[in-house]
Amino acid sequence: MRPVRLTLQAFGPFPGREVVDFRAAVAAGLFGIYGQTGSGKSTIFSAMTFALFGEAARAEQDAPSLRADHADPDMPTEVEFVFDLGERRYVLLRRPDQARPKARGSGETRDPHEAYLFDATGLALDRIGPEGRGKVLAEKKVGAVAAAVTGLLGYGPGQFRQIVLLPQGRFETFLAARTRERLEILRELFDVSLYRRLAQAMKAEAEMLERTLREARAVCEGRLAAEGFDGMQALETGLAAAEARLAEARTAEAAAAREAVAARAGLSTAEQTEARFLAAAAADQALAEIREAGPAMAELAAQVRRADRARLLVDIEARVAEAARETQAAAARMDAAEARLEVAEAAAKRAAVRAEAEAARAPETETLRREVETLARHAETQAAAAGLQRRAQEARALAEAARGELVAAQGALTQRMAQRGKAAEAVQAARQTSANRELLTARLQALEAEMKAARAVEAAQRDVADSTEAVARLAAAQEAAARRARAAR
Repeated sequence: MRPVRLTLQAFGPFPGREVVDFRAAVAAGLFGIYGQTGSGKSTIFSAMTFALFGEAARAEQDAPSLRADHADPDMPTEVEFVFDLGERRYVLLRRPDQARPKARGSGETRDPHEAYLFDATGLALDRIGPEGRGKVLAEKKVGAVAAAVTGLLGYGPGQFRQIVLLPQGRFETFLAARTRERLEILRELFDVSLYRRLAQAMKAEAEMLERTLREARAVCEGRLAAEGFDGMQALETGLAAAEARLAEARTAEAAAAREAVAARAGLSTAEQTEARFLAAAAADQALAEIREAGPAMAELAAQVRRADRARLLVDIEARVAEAARETQAAAARMDAAEARLEVAEAAAKRAAVRAEAEAARAPETETLRREVETLARHAETQAAAAGLQRRAQEARALAEAARGELVAAQGALTQRMAQRGKAAEAVQAARQTSANRELLTARLQALEAEMKAARAVEAAQRDVADSTEAVARLAAAQEAAARRARAAR
């Protein structure tokens, strides 16, 4: 904080208005305030303290007593303090609790304590006054202004008195005192009791830590002696030796692990070889079963052939039934032709009788002519009847042939019907045999595949003895590695 301007009105020994401009003094660096006793030097610091915190420089002095005794009753007591803090400029205006004449009538009234804080950054000092003091940060409320000032400065009135002010009458005593007495004065002025307590606490903590360290060292030495070590050097030597042995044990363990991996690989190979042996044995057994089933399969093949022949007989039976149906149709046609022939013969006979009767009479030519025409028609009818007779004869021949074929077919059918029951049983057996044959064929194919695998296994049998020896060697190596690993741990 750098003071810029202090304005006092009816404050302390100054009944009027006084302005202290610090710009030239601050620019000079180091400066002093001189004057006779009672001239108001300490009042300047009291005014600064009051403007900042609302308290006098001496904590025992109350704020209302700061009013000048000879001031005009109509002039209020107030202090305006302009100061810079960093790159910013602030203005404080404060009026203590004070009495003033009433505006109307006689008597007095009291105005409460008021305080104002402004931000005047950027304003020239000559422009700061009652007409304008900058931006209002806090006003009237004493507590709000005190909190804002404390927040800006970082300390309160007690620290301000100890750090900034040296009370009047103590400076000469301070210069004439001895070193120890100066310490007491400084302790009284700056209240270093907090740091004294802190130093005492740190000293006590250091003594406790030192005592704890001595006890820990004693415990450590006792434990080392109990373990057979003369000191830390012997312990470090033992640790180095133990670490070396541990490294050797880890190396041996790694080698044993590698040997174990190799042994497991050999064991896996041996297990695969054993599995091939088992597969070969199973294939041999299946092949033997197939060979034993050879006669049964031959019998099944014979049954299949008989079933095929029975199927042919069933086809012949169907053809015989078709021939029987055709014979019946031919007999029906022959019966129809014979009926038509009988009708034609009867008509021819009637025509012949009429022709003979007409020839005997022949009375008239016209009648004869008509009869001739009738006879011609009858002749045509007779010719047609002759054709019908020939067709009837042909039909009779066909019917006779059909009857012969029917008799032969019925005989064959009788024989076939006798064999039909046996054929049906044979067909059923053949069908079952065919299903068994398909099942056996599939099994035979699977066994042939297994035989191929068995031949591959037979090729691997030559390596069995070598693999067995390798497994034995690897098992021995694994056991030795395990023993070394246990010893290393």
